Parts: sequence; C-alpha cells; structure tokens
Amino acid sequence: MKKLLLPLALIVAATSVDAQSLRAIKQDVSVMQKIYSRDGVPFNTNTPRLLAPLAPKQNKAIRSVNAVQIGVAGNLYTVLNDGTKSLYADDSVGTVTFIHRGPGDTGPKNKGQFVYDISKDNGATWTTNVGPLNPSGIYTGTPSARFPQAAIFRPNNTTNADSAYIVYSGAWLDYTSSGGGNDQWEGDFRGVGRLDGNASTYTESADLVNGGYVGVAEGFKTSGNGVFWNLNVNYREETDINTGGIIYYRDSLIITKGVWNTTTKTVDWTETQFAHHALVADVDGSGSSYTLLNDFDIAFAPDGQTGWLALKGDFLDDGKYTYDPVFYKTTDGGNTWGSPIYVNLTSLQQIYFDLNPDLSKVATTINASDLSVDAFGNPHYAILALSAAVTDQAGDTVKYNYYPNAGIGLYDVTFDPSAGNGCEWKAVFLEQVISGNPGSRFTEDQSGAAIPLESRVNISRSRDGKKLFFTWLDTDFIQGVNPDPADNFYKNISPNLFGKGFDVQSQKLTITKNFTANDAQFGGDGIGSFGGAMFPMVSPTTILSGTTNKIPVVLAEVDFAQSNFNSKYGTNPARFYYINDLQFTDAEFTEVLGDSLPPIITLNGNDTIVVLLGGTYTEQGATALDCKDGTITPVVSGNVDPNTAGNYEVTYIAVDNAGNADTATRIVLVGRDPIANFNKKTEVQVGNGKRLTLEDKSTFSPTSWSWSFGAGASPAISYAKNPVVTYTTGGQKCIKLTVTNSFGSDDTTICYEVTVGINEVIFNQSLSVYPNPSNGQVFVSVAGLDNEKATVTVMNTLGDVVLPAITRVINGSETIVIDGSKLAAGSYLVKIQAATATAVRQISIVK
Repeated sequence: MKKLLLPLALIVAATSVDAQSLRAIKQDVSVMQKIYSRDGVPFNTNTPRLLAPLAPKQNKAIRSVNAVQIGVAGNLYTVLNDGTKSLYADDSVGTVTFIHRGPGDTGPKNKGQFVYDISKDNGATWTTNVGPLNPSGIYTGTPSARFPQAAIFRPNNTTNADSAYIVYSGAWLDYTSSGGGNDQWEGDFRGVGRLDGNASTYTESADLVNGGYVGVAEGFKTSGNGVFWNLNVNYREETDINTGGIIYYRDSLIITKGVWNTTTKTVDWTETQFAHHALVADVDGSGSSYTLLNDFDIAFAPDGQTGWLALKGDFLDDGKYTYDPVFYKTTDGGNTWGSPIYVNLTSLQQIYFDLNPDLSKVATTINASDLSVDAFGNPHYAILALSAAVTDQAGDTVKYNYYPNAGIGLYDVTFDPSAGNGCEWKAVFLEQVISGNPGSRFTEDQSGAAIPLESRVNISRSRDGKKLFFTWLDTDFIQGVNPDPADNFYKNISPNLFGKGFDVQSQKLTITKNFTANDAQFGGDGIGSFGGAMFPMVSPTTILSGTTNKIPVVLAEVDFAQSNFNSKYGTNPARFYYINDLQFTDAEFTEVLGDSLPPIITLNGNDTIVVLLGGTYTEQGATALDCKDGTITPVVSGNVDPNTAGNYEVTYIAVDNAGNADTATRIVLVGRDPIANFNKKTEVQVGNGKRLTLEDKSTFSPTSWSWSFGAGASPAISYAKNPVVTYTTGGQKCIKLTVTNSFGSDDTTICYEVTVGINEVIFNQSLSVYPNPSNGQVFVSVAGLDNEKATVTVMNTLGDVVLPAITRVINGSETIVIDGSKLAAGSYLVKIQAATATAVRQISIVK
C-alpha cells in the first residue's frame, strides 16, 4: 500500500510519523522548581558550570528586526516541514531567493505551482511571486506541488545574477479537496529557471521517486559545481500478520543526486537506495510499528568533496530505547560513503555533564536537527539533547520517553580529529532551551487540527566554511499559559528567534542573541501580534558584508487577511517577510571554548558490591578520562570493615589539570543471609472471619518477603513486609515467611489457632434503639466495633430515607442521638451499616 498524504500535524514535525513515538514524562513539583532560566541558572543545579551568556532582551515595544514584506502563498504548505530548504543566499552575486507555493486556488500561480521571490541586492529590495516555474502544476488534481526547496546555481561561476539559475525540487501528489485523488506522495516536482525571469528557461518534470513509495523530501543542498542533493525515504505500509496492525516501514534512505546538464540547461536526477539500519518497533503497544528513523540531513564542505550524512534514530538493538545520531562520510563528492559511525549522546562529555542527575544520566534527543560541514571537512550537527526517561514511576522500563522540563540543551555535535583521548566526537554547548515540546497557536482549518511548532534548529554557514551560525525558536515563561496548565509542560507556543555564532577556526562563540524580543510583529512570549517568530526558513549560507555575516531568514504571517488572531487557519493564505538584519560581526566572537568540563569516572566492576560478613573486600578501583588531559587516576577514600555488618561508601575523585573535578561512589554491603521471624500484631473479628495483621521481625536486613497463608486465607500469598490476611474458616493456620537479601534467604513457619464466628449475631446483640415507641428523640447504642465507620439511616416502611444519615467512627461503644421530632407519627426503620455487619430495628413515633 502506498503512503497516504500525511495529516498536517504530522507534516509539521520534520520527524514525520515517527515523531509520535517520542513522548514526554511529567515531573513532580520538586523537579519543576529546578527549571532553568535564561539568566544563567544551570539546568544541572547540583554541579556549577559556565552557561553561555545571553544578550539581554531589548526593552522597547517597537520593531527590533528589519522585516521586508515579500511574497504570498495560498497556505502554509511551504514552510510547515522544517526539514525543507526553501531559502538560499549566494553573496557572490548578491542574490537571495525564496521559493514557495503560488497564492491562488486556480489559474497561473495557483497553490499547486511554485513561484519565487528574489533580491539581487543581498535582501534589501525584492521582486515577488516570480513564475510559475512549473506551469503544469495544479492545486486540485495531479500533479499538485508542495514543500518546495531550491538553491542557486551559477554556470561557469558567473558573477551576473541574471545568468544564474534557481534549481528547485518539491513534493507532489494527486490531490483533491473532496478526496477524489489518491492523496499520496508520489515523488519530486523538479526543474530550473534563470534568474532574469525569462520563462523560456523554465523546465519542469513531475518525477516518480522510488515508484511513488516516498514521503516528503527534505535537506536540499548543493555541493557546488552544479551538483545538488535531496533526501527521502523508501516508505511502505505493510500489515503485521501477528497483530493486524500497520508497519510503517522505511527500510532505506533515498539519496537523490542532481547534476547540471550543460546541453539541456537543466538538472538530471538519479536516485540511490541507502540502507540506514534503523530499528522497527511497536513502541506504544498500539499494534502498529514504526521505523525508528527520526531525522536525516546531508551537507558538504566548501570543496564539494567532503560530505556527511547525519541520521537520527535508534539503530542499535541494545535495549536503551533512546534516539542517537549516526554519521556517514564521503571524501569523493558523494560517489561512495563510508561505514556508519554511531555516536551515543550520553558518551559525549559535555552532554553527560549537563544531564539532570535527579532524573537520569541517559541522554536522548527530540525535534528536528540540522547539519553543516566546515572548511576543514568536519560535520556540525545541531541537536537538542535532554534526560531520557528510562523507567516509569514504578521502575518499569519505558520506551523513547523523556523529561521535557528537566533542562534541554542545544548542542553542536561535531568531530575533532585532533582531540585524541577517545574524544574526537564531542558536543559543544550552545544554549539552554526552555520549551522543547511542540506548541500550537494555530489550527489547520475550522476542524481544529493543531499546527505544532517545534524548535526549528538551523545552521547557516559562511561562504569560506569557517563560521557557523545557529538559529532556533524558544518560548519562555508566560503567566498562566506556559507551562501549559493542562499538563505543566513548557511548550513552544509563542516563540522568539534566537541565534549564536561559532568560529570553528578560533574555537570561539558569540553570546546568544534574542533577535525578535519585543518586536511589534514577531516578538514572542505573548508579545507579537503575529504570535511570535513563526515558521522560520533559514538559508544554509550567510551573506558576508565586510566583517559581518548576515543570516538570511524568512518568517511567516499566518492567514494574514484574518484580523482575529484566534480564527487564523493554516489552509488560508500566508504572507512572508525577509528579515534583513540578523547578523554577527567578527568582533562578537569572544567566548573561548576553554576546559570547563571534569573528567568522567568509570568504576571497575559494579557500583554496588556485596561482601559476606567475615569475608574479604578487594578494592577494584576506577579509571577517569578527560578529553584535555587524557587518563587520570582517581583518588580513593573510604574504609570497608568486612567483619562488621553495614553499608559502606567508597568515594573516587578525579581532578584534571584545570581543576575540574568529578566524584563517583561505590556502595559496599557487608552482611549475611537473614534470619526469618515474625509475630501476630493484631487479630480482629471481621464479618464471619478473622483479620490478622502480621509484623516482620527478621534480622540481618532482608530486602524481600514472601508469605504463604494456607487454606481459607485471603489473600493466599503476599510480598508485603507487614501483610494483612483474613481467614474465613477456623482452626490451626500455619503461616510461612521466606525472607531474602543479597547474601541468601531463610524461612520460618508459625502456626496460630484461629476461631471465627457469626459477626452479624454479635453485632445485633450489641445494638439497642430506645425509647420505643418515642415521641421524636431516639437513641441508638452501638457496641463491639473496632475503629470502624458506622452509618445510621432512618427510613419509612417503603424504604425511603426520611432523615439525613449520620456517620460516626466507633471504637468500642457509642450512643448516637436521632432527632425525629419532625417525623409524622407512624412506623419507621432504623438501619445501622458498619464495614463488617448490618442491623435493622423497627421503631414507632407517637405524637
């Protein structure tokens, strides 16, 4: 079966359908109070470290960005998928292009066609809605084009923008709003157009990719010299013969490569199946399975020869249930790719150090990522990492869960071949992120399907590849709204756009800038009239002006014709704005990546060791690795006396040359097997039986208990330390207790003589109601209850309750007074209901 058109909510998550398999775990108040602020509180509050400094928000209620209004699309199906690359800048010809869907429903430039906006003065002025590039596209019917991507190509390295071309590719399907089409992604709608706007240079082709078994392509890049790349997946649906559920199967990546044809003046495309080895699993018990491939990106160095593929998912059947990246490298321009390089996020020193120790020291990742390759051929993978929830509150294993409010870090996962000490793969901390969970301010249409907004992490690289610029969305605290009162999660509902620069040659960072704070339109955190910085599209390359790198960004205004913010829909026309002043100067790279991380200690052997009382304890030691200083020998402290029972701590401290220290602890348990013993704490008559409360009196610290109560017992067995058992038959009852600890087990059996009676009889005999007859005031005397709740109800002879019920907790005996002065003369029933018995008396009221 072919893949159906994804609902809007799933398209938005660049992770496609597998985004469903990531779920959030709610924290209790004590953990919630540890939440981070951008003022510098580390999300690992137990260990101080230097957080990246943040530029203060601008205190003005006017526009803080220079936004130029550009084109219009008929809906949001240009920008919803944050893996698509629709904005491209080439500062060698001073040109920026933004490709999007047409603005209309029918005719030229309809929503099934692609048009583009272009600036030939580095974004200052624009010509909009040029095209259509693919006039055979049609909104209702086939082929209907969506999610366009594009790059600029300069044949023969021309410096004349009018001689350059826009090379594009977008998804297409057979679509009708009434459902008459097959609504399935079929492949890519591709072509080129010269940037002088001459329609005779436009080419178009709605190509099947993988026979139509695909998703939405993303990650469109150029490696230079007229070579282009796009990524998709071999997407098939199969029925699981065991569960009857659907297997959403993506068994391989599809790498499509385009090469400029100098004769036809267009791009010829080929496709290659690339096995990614991601696992397939039913992670939520629904009976349907998903391939655990969460994201994919491609990028090349400026030389066009060294390139990297980065995939994110679960590729190793190791029972950890987390998402990690895997990388592939090419050194021959993508003709061949090396073996997979699996990078465990938890193993990266910076990420491991930043994880919240109150929750877990296991990392996972959420939301989409982005990839770039620097001038030296090294990858840079912008990724969000946070604490994985490996067990639930009961201690049971959970799959692909995470703690969104426990501190989320944005990192540059990169390879440094000169690092040594096994630390070639490392994570550079960029910034804290508050709202990792997708939020929503808009719906798709009147049906109310939410449009989620993720962090939309992007990288824009300088032309020479020596500077990288990271952008992302984040929403801070909003009173009464964020965190969401419904579940206490921080969500990206009204984001600002943030940015940070990294000079890979000098190894220096800039401060973090909040580009849109307090902007009249795009300001987040509940300020901007547009709802925040919506659906940013970022060029993979910057614009260099002197010593300043400008980051080309386009933001969207949803449903711009609708003035009522709460009635804006994603299926209505959207307007786009080019942001012209998101920039960093060379002088802003001031933060040196120093040595602020401690060594990581690894214990030899288990972190808990059991020693038999009177035996021998042998210290196994530990090792420590520091990415700067290499192997460090930890200092060991703590004494263990194997002749004295108890729990001992052995402490290991490792300090590197910069004074950064790490501490680890091993627990040593000295003891012996337990001696089982117990007694009967209480024995109470309950109904027609006896209830026994048993108390464990075992010695030498048992850690588990197993009780067997014999015939006539409820329950028959128990694993509680001090259980309660009820016998409904009398006689000798032999109870067996087995206790266990780390050293062994022991059991004992004790017998008791149990007698049971008819409690209803006893209860009836101990109950009296007087005077009878009465002129209104009635006394109910109760005896024989053991701290039990009793309820007195007065009814007429038809069973109707005529007075409010009276409830007491009675321990022994008590007299309850009933005020029946307002009752009419006649016969009534007084009923008393206890947990273990019921009794009824008839009384007469006389007037």
